[in-house]
Parts: sequence; structure tokens; C-alpha cells
Amino acid sequence: MKKSQVFTKNLKYSYINEDEKIAFALNGVSLEIEKGEFVAVLGHNGSGKSTLAKLFNALYTPTDGDVYIEQINTKEEDKLWDIRKSCGMVFQNPDNQIVATLVEEDVAFGPENLGIPSEEIVERVKNALKTVELEGFEDRAPHMLSGGQKQRVAIAGILAMLPDIIVFDEPTAMLDPHGRKEVLSTIERLNKAQGKTIVYITHYIEETVEADRIIVLSHGEIIANGTPKEVFSDYELLKSVGLSVPRATRLFYMLKDKGVDLGEPAITNGDLVDKLCQLI
Repeated sequence: MKKSQVFTKNLKYSYINEDEKIAFALNGVSLEIEKGEFVAVLGHNGSGKSTLAKLFNALYTPTDGDVYIEQINTKEEDKLWDIRKSCGMVFQNPDNQIVATLVEEDVAFGPENLGIPSEEIVERVKNALKTVELEGFEDRAPHMLSGGQKQRVAIAGILAMLPDIIVFDEPTAMLDPHGRKEVLSTIERLNKAQGKTIVYITHYIEETVEADRIIVLSHGEIIANGTPKEVFSDYELLKSVGLSVPRATRLFYMLKDKGVDLGEPAITNGDLVDKLCQLI
């Protein structure tokens, strides 16, 4: 078995579809994620990316193959709490994760269920709210917060359990642009400043450009796995599975079609500006 923090081997997950036939949400997925990596998972609807997230958090059990979190096989039912302490999960809708009437109580919910002593819970809640920049919100009612703030409360609740790995399953899908920016900024801090391993599942291409690595799923299989530059350079492959590329990359290829050669593809707006400046 590999020593990677997250490791899957020939992972399969099947279900009975509406035609009452066996279908595979994931079909032979093998991957490794190292400690401190920021890995984005892309794919169209039905590609298997949310199923993968739930398998990482042991909410689903593989039909075949294996998932290891910190060397623990998720099939070991007596180790489920150990797995979920190591690998926290933030869902698409923060309302589905918020359980208390006060922010402070909601963030404390996870550690309380782990049997953490009260004095330590107080410290964990304080540190978690500081990390997501919600100090002073302890006595606020979560339902009165903005979408972005609610999602940050949900993230704080996971942080209070001290996981090394956090899986985000389309956490910005229900947020406005301001809320998306708040949440993305929080996730980047968790990765860069705290060294958390991030698995970020999204359908927003622009949200993946700062990732260390991108995995692209299609019909339950990995069709691309590499740095943003490597993945987005294969424009035709992404187009073939209904995915786009970042705006800067699209403009790069439009210019290339017009005869403007800027060398390697641009991924971020900054990349594109730098390349255009070289033409002056």
C-alpha cells in the first residue's frame, strides 16, 4: 500500500439506474494525494466527482477496490470516526451542515461528539472562527448570515475537529460572487498557511487555476491528471467531455487562431498579461 495521505486503488462504485440496470458512478479510479497538496477535481454532471468525495469521507463504501485515508481502509467500519477526524467534508449547501442556533454552538458540535474536554472545545472554536475570519460572530444566529458566511461557519465546524484533509464538494455552487470569493480565500489560507490537504470539487473552471494539480473525471474514469497548465493545454480533450478552460486560456487560443503565437498556454489572467506585454 502506498504511503500517500489519500490513496485509491481500482476504485469502483455502482448503483442501480432508472432502467434497473447496474451502472458505475466510478469505474477503476486509482489516484494518490500527498500531504499539503491542493487537488481540484473537475467533471461534468454525472462524472462521479461527488461520489468520489463521499467515498473519501467514508459516507459511501466502495463496490470494489479500496480507499485509504492516512493508511486506513475506509471499509474498516470500526475506524470510521478515525477516518472522519482525519478527513473533514464541506458540502454544497451550508444549511445542510449547520445544526445549532448560535455560531459558537454549531462550531462546537463536532468536537463535542468526539468527546473533547470543554476547555479544549472553547479553544478550538476560538481558533476555528479566527481562521475563517468570523471572530465576533459567536453569538450570531447562523440563519441570519450571508451564504458565504454560512459556508465559513460550516468550514469552521470542520476545522474544530482538527482534520489534516478537507474535502470540499462544490462549496461555492449556491453562493453569489462575493460569497464565492470569501470561501475561496479561506480555502487558500487553509492550504498555504496551515498546510491542510485540500480536495476541491467544482464545476467552476476559474476556481481551479491555483490548484497544485487537477484531476478530470468523465463517466467515472480519470481522463486527465496533471498541473493546471498541463490539463488546460489539452483544450480539445476538455471540449470533448463538455468542459471549458479558464477565460485567459480561451483568449490565448483565440489569439493563436489569429496567428498570434504567445508560446505556452496562459492559465491565469496574470499569465496572459505577461505574455501580451512581451509583444510590446
